[in-house]
Amino acid sequence: MIKRLSSLFLSDVLASTTVILVSFPRSGHHALVGFLSRVSDFSSNYCEFYSCERHNGEPIECPKRNVPWQWKKNGCGAGNGFIKNHDFNLNVPYSRRVRYIVQYRHPFHSIQSWYEMESSKGKNPGDWSAFFDAKLVFWKQFMQKWVITHGEKANVYCLPYENLTTWDRIQSVARFAGASLEERKRPPVPNYRPSRVFDASTLTDAEEIEAQLLPILKTAGITPLFENN
Repeated sequence: MIKRLSSLFLSDVLASTTVILVSFPRSGHHALVGFLSRVSDFSSNYCEFYSCERHNGEPIECPKRNVPWQWKKNGCGAGNGFIKNHDFNLNVPYSRRVRYIVQYRHPFHSIQSWYEMESSKGKNPGDWSAFFDAKLVFWKQFMQKWVITHGEKANVYCLPYENLTTWDRIQSVARFAGASLEERKRPPVPNYRPSRVFDASTLTDAEEIEAQLLPILKTAGITPLFENN
């Protein structure tokens, strides 16, 4: 099981002013941002860097902290304190001076959701099997980098999709990120219930594929979908 935070390099972690929310696509990122914004001042400095723009459509580079909030659309934030990144090219550098919140999910669920999202946007993701195979390769590489290699480090908070169900967890993430908790914003219970069911019939060898992924699933704290695994 991944350690959430150790004492190693703790002073460096707390001194960091940048938090990168590096997430495998369709792993609950926007749910996390919404929850963090309901218990803290997180949204005042959050930025989806690759889609940030002014109200008139002009792109904005998020690291420019001096851009007034009112010049940006909701979701862009007011600076570069909390930055979203899917690390599609696996080129986001690791630094001891930066904090990382790593989000991931069982690959069958996230890849199926990714395919459905692409289809709903008319992007024509192509053959499902080919899409799945390609994204599974990316998932393995993503997990190797952020969970296997960096997951035990003090400045990396690993957050499986299923862990977005309690306010204690959300507050823990907020404290790690350095966001100021605002207890008065806290709702009575999280409005979040992971309920997606993977259609195993879409993959003829789903159980065999999962069996090969078990070492990663175990390390990452992800529950297998098949009982015999």
